[in-house]
Amino acid sequence: MLYKEIDKLIEEIKTIEPMKDGQDFLQAMTDNNANAIKRITTSDEEEDEKALDLMLLSAGCISRLIVPLPDIINKLISEVKNPKTPSHIRCTIIGALAYLVQPHDLIPDDTKGGYGFIDDSVLIHATYIELLYIKGEKDELQACTNLSELAAGVCPPEILKPLATAVNGITVGFQFFAKMPPEMLETTIRQIIANPYKTNAFNSIPEVPHQTIDGWKPYVNIKNAKGMSLEYSKGTFAANFEDGSHIFVS
Repeated sequence: MLYKEIDKLIEEIKTIEPMKDGQDFLQAMTDNNANAIKRITTSDEEEDEKALDLMLLSAGCISRLIVPLPDIINKLISEVKNPKTPSHIRCTIIGALAYLVQPHDLIPDDTKGGYGFIDDSVLIHATYIELLYIKGEKDELQACTNLSELAAGVCPPEILKPLATAVNGITVGFQFFAKMPPEMLETTIRQIIANPYKTNAFNSIPEVPHQTIDGWKPYVNIKNAKGMSLEYSKGTFAANFEDGSHIFVS
């Protein structure tokens, strides 16, 4: 189900064109009081110049942050489907991909001009950056990292904090899931793919700085809001699912 929903999303993204949709993107930025709008300041005599700068900014954001998304998403999906990819990496990527298809994410996807995909772009780029770092692909890593300030500048200021929390969840996720049994992660992956609306891997990540993950101590009980709860105590992991099934790994 997840892959079918992502396919629909990709087709929608592919219809967005930088110049054609730039005006709607600009209007969405203005309506959402994006910081990038405030940074472009000119005198009254330079109003036409300001309007041109804003239009170029809008078209540039679409071309750099939205248009490349299908390619990056497909690269992440290929990583998930690669049997050689470790379970903890696959599980983290799947959690990020599940965010894409959520009907009520931080910015509604149907916001005009492709602006509704800005939060998705931030999450997907963050996931891809972590993957590139793990794989040691430094050249592409720097290029993706350079987009982070641009993306933050065009987001509504009120979503920056929850968006940062989600990005932190991805960073922590790669490390947190590495400490879990692969059997449990594979079950989680299957659950998310089957129903991405009920199970989100990042609901299972504790809100702690990644530096302290090695000091994580039992008893820890992590509740997943819809569909799964994870428990760890005295060396035993347990996963409990909505359908009544359980997995125990010691």
